[in-house]
Amino acid sequence: MLKSLKKIWVIFEASTKRRAFLLLVLMLFGSVAEAGSIGLIFPLIEVVLQPEAAKENPFTKYLVETIGIDQNDHAVAMMFFLAFGLFLIKNVYLLYMENFKGQFIWDTLSGLWIRLYRYYLDADYPFHVKRNSSTLVNHVTVTLRNMFYGFVMPLLNMCTELFVLLAVGVMLIIVDPLITLSAVAVLTSTTVIYYLAFRRRLGHWGEEQLIHHERMLLWLNQGLGGIKEIKVLGREAYAGDSFAESARINAMYSQHQLLVSQMPRYLIETVVIGGLLLGIYLIFLTSDSISDPLPIFGLFGVAAFRLMPSASRITTYAGHIRFGGASLDAVYEDFLQLDPRNQPELAARQEQSAQFITFEKKIALRNVSFRYSGTNRDVLKDVSLQIPKGKAVALVGTSGAGKTTLADIILGLLVPDSGTLEIDGHPVGTVTRPWQRHIGCIPQEVFLMDNTLRANIAFGVPPQEINETHLQIAVSQAQLTEAIAQMPEGLNTMVGERGIRLSGGQRQRVGIARALYANADLLVMDEATSALDSETEHAITKAIENLHGSKTIIIIAHRLSTVRHCDRIYFMQDGRIVDEGTFEELHDKNKAFCEMVRKMDVSVKDREKV
Repeated sequence: MLKSLKKIWVIFEASTKRRAFLLLVLMLFGSVAEAGSIGLIFPLIEVVLQPEAAKENPFTKYLVETIGIDQNDHAVAMMFFLAFGLFLIKNVYLLYMENFKGQFIWDTLSGLWIRLYRYYLDADYPFHVKRNSSTLVNHVTVTLRNMFYGFVMPLLNMCTELFVLLAVGVMLIIVDPLITLSAVAVLTSTTVIYYLAFRRRLGHWGEEQLIHHERMLLWLNQGLGGIKEIKVLGREAYAGDSFAESARINAMYSQHQLLVSQMPRYLIETVVIGGLLLGIYLIFLTSDSISDPLPIFGLFGVAAFRLMPSASRITTYAGHIRFGGASLDAVYEDFLQLDPRNQPELAARQEQSAQFITFEKKIALRNVSFRYSGTNRDVLKDVSLQIPKGKAVALVGTSGAGKTTLADIILGLLVPDSGTLEIDGHPVGTVTRPWQRHIGCIPQEVFLMDNTLRANIAFGVPPQEINETHLQIAVSQAQLTEAIAQMPEGLNTMVGERGIRLSGGQRQRVGIARALYANADLLVMDEATSALDSETEHAITKAIENLHGSKTIIIIAHRLSTVRHCDRIYFMQDGRIVDEGTFEELHDKNKAFCEMVRKMDVSVKDREKV
């Protein structure tokens, strides 16, 4: 429990901690009000049974003398009005406290949603390479909520009930220490036995429920994301069964937790009612007059019916906290790793990100090597090259040669383990944001929002800030004008999820238009035409050729027909650049490249014929 509390303390920001402390103070006063309202039962019953007691009880005597009441019936009426007034004030206060608690919970939860999502967005690229996106989505949308409902809220509610138990318990000890301490001993023993019996199981169930909920989300993403392949291959049953298995296991552990969470209510109720019945029986056997112990018995009866739910809730909340601890553990590491407060170097990098870097001459990589975390093989080995501004170059080679990794380093997504990326002679280092402002990336699968063409081309720009002139120029340069003219809504046409309503060639052109709208100096195309037919590929290639000279272009490709026009081609093998030259030069001097050309049946004659 203490470890979990420390984790919550680490996750909460300073303002949240202050509000949490204020809430605890409010709950403490609320518990005092609860105890006071219950404690009023004893003198009330005593005055009703024996009106003359109003002048003997120290509390009622003080009230009677202060107000100036002489008649006993007036004293009884005064006690009824006082009891009603105090209960009314107490309930209004508790309602205010619950409202404050609700605001604290939802403000804090929404703040954590926003913070964790921003942390994931700000995390470096290797973090996302190692993590499954379904897990991250689950943490933001589900795990945080489970943490709050399964740990934070039960913890707050348990504090409320403990304060009430403590305040009422102190009041009952003053009235009758023996009965109170006996009742506390019995209830404490019952609660401890229950908690010890299910503590480990609840922790295990919480971990398993979290794992299988993540798997459910994973199969939802994979099943619906790959619906075309699933339909064509007839794999609906496979995807459905995989989801169903995790759903059933998730439901089983949730059902176990639900059953165990209901047990304290019946357990505590049985113990309390049994104790009350035993008390009544003993009073009946030992007392000459039933009216003498009746006020005390009435007080303990009212207290029991108020505290019985509290005792059962505390036990239930303890189970919830144990079950919800798995959700807390799951997100704690991400908060600890990604919170800028724990990364002093990140604050410095963000400051430097506001700086501006010029790109007027060339891009240079000097002796760059790179190895992915957790592997023992260098993906890039001592790579050096230079790309003059305005030139078109290509990175070619077989799969696994390191082309995409090299492109990711140029994009600023990965930082070399050794060597440097330099722009106009200035090392980029670990602060890549200023350099990335010059870059546009067109991957094989262009990311498209389920939004309009306009919003996708001006990606990330608020609608009211979109520059129509720049937009039209980008559309024209990407050769999208004719396609858009045939759409009924033009640039306001909705493209569908992942651009499903557009053809492959249109999606790639949108990617090019997006880079051009951002006025990128460098265009990096990573297998951007590999999934297109020859005619569409040729059209996209011509669109890129038209940008030759005005933009610096880097093309990563398996299909050599797309790099035929490049000024320089770098041929890669096993993480190294083993040769370079024009298309014709490489064909003439490099056997491996010549073999690739032969297999792809690419002409080495005049470029314009390709």
